[in-house]
Amino acid sequence: MSTVLLTGATGLVGRICLDLLLQDPYFKEVRVISRRPLYHEDPKLKEFITDFNNLESLAGEFEAEIVICCLGSTIKDAGSREQFMKIDHDYPVQIAQIAHRKGSRHFMVISSIGASKSSLFFYSRVKGMMEDNVKMLPYESISIFQPSLIDGERKEVRVMEQLSLKMSRPLGKLLQGSLKKYRPIAAQDIARAIIHAAKNNLPGIHYYTGDKIKDCSDRYSL
Repeated sequence: MSTVLLTGATGLVGRICLDLLLQDPYFKEVRVISRRPLYHEDPKLKEFITDFNNLESLAGEFEAEIVICCLGSTIKDAGSREQFMKIDHDYPVQIAQIAHRKGSRHFMVISSIGASKSSLFFYSRVKGMMEDNVKMLPYESISIFQPSLIDGERKEVRVMEQLSLKMSRPLGKLLQGSLKKYRPIAAQDIARAIIHAAKNNLPGIHYYTGDKIKDCSDRYSL
C-alpha cells in the first residue's frame, strides 16, 4: 500500500485520477494539493489548499511514495505566456523537486505529444523544457504521459480544443502506424493508465503515448 500526492485534481484528468485513487485499495492515503476546495469527503483523502506560488510552505505534506502531477492549462486560459509558463513548467518542476527532497520515489506528469525544448511552438517548447528539468532529478521512476488531444467534458470551455476534437474524432481512425499517437484520447484512458503505471512502479524513465496509454488503461484493474 502506498501514499500518493496528487496535484491538478480539479482538472479533466485529475478528477478521474482522484476518483480511481480513492477507490483503489492499493493506495492507503491520497494527499491533494489544490488551489480550490474539492468538496469531496473520503477517509483516505487529505486535502491542502494553497497558492501554488507558495508551495514550499507545504513541503512537509509532500511525503508520499508516488507523485501524480496533472497540472496543465492553455495560454488563453492562463491569461498570458508568462502565467502559462508558471502552470505548465514552473509548478510541475518545483513539485518534483520538493517531493524528491521529501523522499518520493516515483514522479508522474502529464505532458503533451510533440513536447520538445526545440519545438517551434511555444506550448510544446514549454512542455519539453518541463520534461527535461524533471528528468534531471534522480527519481527511481519517472513516468511522462504525452497524449494528443484529450477527449472529455471540461468544466471550462476551450473553444479551439472543442473544434479540434470535432474534426479529429472522425479522422482518428485514418491515423495508422506511427501516426496513431496523434489520435484524440479519452481522459478516462489517461487516468486509468496513470494509476496502472503508479501501481507497477517500473524503474527508469518511461514515456506513454497513444497506444501505450490505451494499453495501460485496458490492463488497469482495482
